[in-house]
Amino acid sequence: MDTNNRQKIIYVLFVLAVIWGVYNITGDSKKPASNTPRPVARANAVVSSTPAKNIDIQKYESLDWGRDPFYRGRQQEYRPVTTKTRPAWRLGGILFNKNNPSAIINKKIVRGGDMINGARVVQIDKETVTLDKEGLQFTLTIEKDRS
Repeated sequence: MDTNNRQKIIYVLFVLAVIWGVYNITGDSKKPASNTPRPVARANAVVSSTPAKNIDIQKYESLDWGRDPFYRGRQQEYRPVTTKTRPAWRLGGILFNKNNPSAIINKKIVRGGDMINGARVVQIDKETVTLDKEGLQFTLTIEKDRS
């Protein structure tokens, strides 16, 4: 089949598709009415054969129920106070080189022997940094990002 015949077939199909589209757009859009009835919503009152009981509130108030779980007043006095304190040193990263290792603590670059927030940098390893404050040594590690 040569290109001329293909073009003629495609042209004829295109014209038929346009005619079909125009007929469906301008054609009779009235849908036949359905003979099925639509459901009607009704609200029926519930009628009980037994009369409602009166509740003796005085009787229930005198009972010892314990602490009311829904009462929020003065409840805060009994809660233990917990506060999360921010550490004084936060290790942001380690730039390790055998001759001159350095670390990023509290967004500042430090090397061995430097002071940061009252603590001296004792040693910088590949994954940890050791600090000394008033004779107490502790190790910092990099915190993983929680996002």
